[in-house]
Amino acid sequence: MLDGGGEVKLLDFGLAKLVDQPGAARRAPESGGAAPSAPAAPAPPPRADMSAVTTAIPKGLDVFGAVATVNLTDGGMMMGTPLYLAPELWAGTTATPQSDVYALGLVLYELCAGRLPHAGLDLHAIASWVTARALPPLRSICPEVPEMLADVIDRCVLRVPGARFASAEEVQAALEETEALCRAFQIVRAGPPSSTASAAGAQETDADVVRASFARLASRAEALVARFYERLFSLEPALRALFPPDMREQRLKLAATLQLVLDNLRAPDKLLELLEALGRRHAAYAALPEHFDAVGRALLEALEELEGDAWTPATARAWSGAYAQIAGAMRRGLDAAGAETVPSRRASAQPRNAETRFATRADASLAYKVVGGGPIDLVLVQGWVTHVEAAWEHAPMFRLFAELSAWSRLIVLDQRGTGMSEREGAGAPAEQQAEDLLAVLDTAGVERAALLGVGAGFAPCALLAAARPARARALIALGSAAQMAAWPGCLFGLTGEDAEEAEHAVRTGWGEPLFLDRLAPSAAEDGELRRFWASYLRLGASPSGAARMLRAHAATDIRPALAHVSAPSLVLHRAGDRAVPAAAGRDLAGLLRGARYVELPGQDHLPFVGDPRPLLAELRAFLGAHAAGGTPVSPLDPAGAPSGS
Repeated sequence: MLDGGGEVKLLDFGLAKLVDQPGAARRAPESGGAAPSAPAAPAPPPRADMSAVTTAIPKGLDVFGAVATVNLTDGGMMMGTPLYLAPELWAGTTATPQSDVYALGLVLYELCAGRLPHAGLDLHAIASWVTARALPPLRSICPEVPEMLADVIDRCVLRVPGARFASAEEVQAALEETEALCRAFQIVRAGPPSSTASAAGAQETDADVVRASFARLASRAEALVARFYERLFSLEPALRALFPPDMREQRLKLAATLQLVLDNLRAPDKLLELLEALGRRHAAYAALPEHFDAVGRALLEALEELEGDAWTPATARAWSGAYAQIAGAMRRGLDAAGAETVPSRRASAQPRNAETRFATRADASLAYKVVGGGPIDLVLVQGWVTHVEAAWEHAPMFRLFAELSAWSRLIVLDQRGTGMSEREGAGAPAEQQAEDLLAVLDTAGVERAALLGVGAGFAPCALLAAARPARARALIALGSAAQMAAWPGCLFGLTGEDAEEAEHAVRTGWGEPLFLDRLAPSAAEDGELRRFWASYLRLGASPSGAARMLRAHAATDIRPALAHVSAPSLVLHRAGDRAVPAAAGRDLAGLLRGARYVELPGQDHLPFVGDPRPLLAELRAFLGAHAAGGTPVSPLDPAGAPSGS
């Protein structure tokens, strides 16, 4: 809608459900005894008044349809504007977020095409059309719509709900990525190329060549960005571990850099200033001068591949010169960051180089590492056998830690009895492990932390949160249970003959990749993982110590403590977890007051095996609301500001 001044307004008339009607009966207390006396509730208004309320609502104004569930309307009536109702609503099923996504997609489709294919039909014809036919692809009607945008809209209006985006947030993310990538390739010429032979004219001509190259690649922006990173990681495999598994955000950053350069090709002073600032920022990400050489080669190779026959010596010369200016300016900014500050920043940005520290108690020394510098302290406590130094040598585990430390101050530790911590006392009860965890927090200078426990590592986190609520900003469980032994077949809750069989396997097969068929079934036959896991177990514990820890996990029962946890809680569990069944996670969430339960796809218990993206997305969304000072954690940049590459 447009107001009188021409300003755009977005309007939505939604539907509401009356949940507390006047005159509703009061329920007596469940504890027995007489209910306290209260003044009589006012009598409900006449039915005619209720009808007047409903009929006074303008019809046909609600875009996002839904099924009525209150008794202000006749039962079973379908509410909403027929033109925008999803196919499943015509079939009488309950509205879902995907139903809203469908309606939103129709609005976007209409904005592009000018008219919906089923507009102008009567009610029954609309129902028949929507339930029997799919909308034609948007570009078949409007070929001028960018392909990436059309793909997003077409997915929103698919007839099968499960094939659409799952939520409006996913639609927003797809639109933002589309906007960033497309915007980077919008070419606005600053004027005709100069015909003079002066140095200034030659520089303008090179700029025009670069702009023309961008224009030719406009329809393949996504392919260019993807190919660039493929070439970069092929040239420098070690760099891959410094990037998150999900590269969508990195593509956005690269698109932003391309836009930055494009907008300022004819303003070299401004461009150099911006690039030097960008180089200073990259000192915090452990960027080294030699990295710019690999980036340049990857960019030019990706450009040449996609340009094909259009890639000429003049194009190569123009791009090489442009990138040389970019890299030179960023190198100057990197150097200007100061030699005294770069090493410390590199240490925090590269988890592999973080120093192992020790928290000393009267009877034990506890090993831990601190990496990252985000706005929230995140303590990761893993169950069973660990090793804080060997963990960084396995690329998938390294990537998981690097991703977590990109937006938090991550503390990873070895519990008593494993890794580099005190080996005496393996199998200590969870209460002792909670006291050890508190000692690590004190030594690391952590006042309040988000506590993330994996498997049996959740027990000490929960006990600490219950006993010291001021120290727990948030509590997160991943693949955990309140009582492991309550769930048949749980690897960390085995009792009787099953426990004896597991202990026999530990004592006789130590040095082999034990239990991977349950801990990581999707990669149990992967040779690299098997070699790493066998070595990791050998370094992390002795056979007898590992067996004692399994017995301790089976004996742990933290159910009484969970009622005293006041921190915001999140329970994550992979649906097919073969080490700890998902039913245990659902039970745990029910015991934590106000906990949010999320069942993730996959069957692996080890968090670094399988697809970590759903796990990381849930963690970032949850922890973003509990960052220090109430500042959400940015998904783009640990410092909260978008970076450029």
